[in-house]
Amino acid sequence: TLMLAMAPGMFYKDNPQIGADGQDLRNMALELGMKEAVIPVEQTGTVDENARIICDFVQKQNDVKGIIIASVSKGSGDFKRAIQICGSEPYFKKVRGWFNIAGINRGSRLMTDIENTWRYKMEARSYFCWKGYNWDGFLSMRAGEGAPLETELNVPEHLLIVNIVAVPVFRMVTERARPFYEYLIRYGPNDGMTLLADSAIPGGVIYPSWRNDHYFRFAMYRPRMHAFLVYIVEKKFADL
Repeated sequence: TLMLAMAPGMFYKDNPQIGADGQDLRNMALELGMKEAVIPVEQTGTVDENARIICDFVQKQNDVKGIIIASVSKGSGDFKRAIQICGSEPYFKKVRGWFNIAGINRGSRLMTDIENTWRYKMEARSYFCWKGYNWDGFLSMRAGEGAPLETELNVPEHLLIVNIVAVPVFRMVTERARPFYEYLIRYGPNDGMTLLADSAIPGGVIYPSWRNDHYFRFAMYRPRMHAFLVYIVEKKFADL
């Protein structure tokens, strides 16, 4: 039995309408006869805390022969840290595929600049305090020297990565992403949350999702996502 396990994005419980729990992709996995699960990370946990939850989850999957991880937004940063923490463990070898979707893999200048700007920091911290969210989880997504996600990733040889990178067109950027998109333009092409250059993990397959920003207003072409899943299964699980 194979499993598709989702490393969800921030606020995936409180904002299910944005699709950060990967429901559509998990349904597709079920149609292919796979098991599916959402890894129970904390909504606003730090990348280190959530990475350990991911490692623990993988270690406990004794009834599956292989795992494909799908991650969205901050979930990609959580999984990157998981690879760095437990990627060399024997139990991790069952993880052979990674769908990295709009990944915040090296942090975001947005979080860094919010932390360094008094007004924005107070607004953000007040919101997190009011909602009961973990501010340290927010800070763990910052970019720059010394940030948790700044370190390079040594990808295990057994792991095949498919990067889905959102490549927005200016006039089609969503209302939700536009202020962040326009702010990040000073640093380079971005999806409204992270730089495009940081969204893909080097060494993997890269598929640009044109028109979409970080929130994927335009649904991914379903047969193409199906083909990517089948591609990973055929490339990495044929021996099973």
